[in-house]
Amino acid sequence: MYITILILLLSIVIFARRRRNRVFLDPEERAVLITGCDSGFGNQLARRLLDMGFTVFATCLFPEGEGAQSLLNYSSSGKMRVIRLDVTSDKEVAEVKQYVQDNLPAQGRMVFMSSISSYLSVMNGIYAMSKAALEKFGDSLRLDMMRNGVKVCLIEPGNYANATNIQPRKSTDDIWNSLSADAKESYSKEYVEKVNHLVNLSLSKGSSKSHEVLDAIVDALTSPTPKPRYLVASIAEKISVYLYLWLPTSLFDKILSRAFV
Repeated sequence: MYITILILLLSIVIFARRRRNRVFLDPEERAVLITGCDSGFGNQLARRLLDMGFTVFATCLFPEGEGAQSLLNYSSSGKMRVIRLDVTSDKEVAEVKQYVQDNLPAQGRMVFMSSISSYLSVMNGIYAMSKAALEKFGDSLRLDMMRNGVKVCLIEPGNYANATNIQPRKSTDDIWNSLSADAKESYSKEYVEKVNHLVNLSLSKGSSKSHEVLDAIVDALTSPTPKPRYLVASIAEKISVYLYLWLPTSLFDKILSRAFV
């Protein structure tokens, strides 16, 4: 037992020294392609990386829109390039892929924006499902890309609604009027009002400290030993994730049902 503890302590010391002495990548003459730069974290990250000296290929759904134009006006160095990309268009994705191959080395790293919702799916089933799928894709890709020297990282932010305005507030009437007749038979308006109140309350409590997420992304891009996952969340959110991972599902479901519904 004592030998096991000693090995564990030595491992922690070695890991800490490696993290302290690591040399970060030089941003000069390096480029990053970012999707979703019209607003939110994508737009903020483009500015941060540009300030650090990266060349930034910022993809936007609306290149003539306010978000894209603000990025072009932000840079006078010629290192900011705005590219149109609708991620639902196979043609445009293929064109951007060719653009990357023509302008960047083949080797690099990939950073995906996941979410704490990949673990906790409360009142956001469709969004949580998409992030859970992204997590599994990232895990598979990370293992596959090891042979090519490409690192794959997943960023898992908690509630940063006030930093990104990702979800506009809606009134109960707007939601109720948008429901089908079948849905109205299944859910009462009182229930919809209660859930909508909880959602809006949660959004109002979201963190506005977007720099915390950007710091994690920058570390994933520049660290010589980036982490496979960056859980960027409050203490309460992290505890919720750990409970989800370790508690029996039936018990965790009861806790959530009492807390949110």
